[in-house]
Amino acid sequence: MPAYAINALVPGSALLTRARLAVALPLVVAALACASLAALAVLASVPGIDGLAVHALLGYAALGVVATVALWHHDRAGRIDPARVRALHREAAAAYLRSDLVAAERSAGLLIRAAPREPGAWNLMALVAQARGNAPGARRAARRARALESEAS
Repeated sequence: MPAYAINALVPGSALLTRARLAVALPLVVAALACASLAALAVLASVPGIDGLAVHALLGYAALGVVATVALWHHDRAGRIDPARVRALHREAAAAYLRSDLVAAERSAGLLIRAAPREPGAWNLMALVAQARGNAPGARRAARRARALESEAS
């Protein structure tokens, strides 16, 4: 739970620690811009600029909410049910071995939805897609599997 508090205080910071750079960096930069604008508006002695500080702080708070939702979504996607994953993998492999490639692809797709960050699920999809003659799909799935394997190491 501390990650959510940190992420709300400095939008995107907890996502940085989880290597979600594509989501985290824009949030961090925007949060720094909002904080800088608010500080500048408060420090500047120009009449009427205080409304800018309020808007900048509201923007910062909104970024905190967006970052927290993004973190929750990332964490939720990371939770998998091992029994369901094993059952789906077994089902896809059995269908592949029976040469029922349509069922194998359907099961592999369900497996990917159940465990989107598991390289084995993507490798299985690549194998099935290749067997079905879907070379572009096989390449995409294999690339995704390699990317996940490199993230893990």
